[in-house]
Amino acid sequence: MVREFLDWLAARGVRTVRASVSPGNAASRAVLARFGFVEVGSHVDDEDGVELELEVDVSAAGPAAAR
Repeated sequence: MVREFLDWLAARGVRTVRASVSPGNAASRAVLARFGFVEVGSHVDDEDGVELELEVDVSAAGPAAAR
């Protein structure tokens, strides 16, 4: 389902998808990694504290195209 959503976004011209996740949320980090997301930074959320920022390139020239 995640792959289909990323493909749907790419078909509509989206190039980059960003996600944020708690550093301690190993399950979510594993799912994101499985779909090619890489850590690009972090920020502090007022409610949740530190959040990691991850991105994946879903454009035709990006990593998703190499499936």
